[in-house]
Amino acid sequence: MDIRGTIGEYFNICSDGYSFNINNAYGSICDESVMANIANANSQIEDIKNLQFYNYDNTVANTRYLGLIANEVMNVSPGLVKTTSDGCKTIAYSILYLKGIKALQEIIDKVEKLEANVAILQSYH
Repeated sequence: MDIRGTIGEYFNICSDGYSFNINNAYGSICDESVMANIANANSQIEDIKNLQFYNYDNTVANTRYLGLIANEVMNVSPGLVKTTSDGCKTIAYSILYLKGIKALQEIIDKVEKLEANVAILQSYH
């Protein structure tokens, strides 16, 4: 499947269930009834800090996007990158979004702790 030469294919599903499309719009079944071994996620801040975002022109969709270069993402978080049968690399943006939200939660927690410490220090003045 050559996804670089045509815009005719908008949504692709691979045999392992991985899917990709031209605009990153999709959902996932996340009901607790289909989950097992649930545990809190590890920190994601370092992965997010080490990603380089770019503005680029998508030559298939003829549209300007904000995104990442899969070849670079492989060095930071290789599990986010899949390679199609024709060698084109894709990024699991759905997982990346979750990593970003987790990192944001961690940062909010740190800010709240710092604000509490500042309030304590200010009370001494």
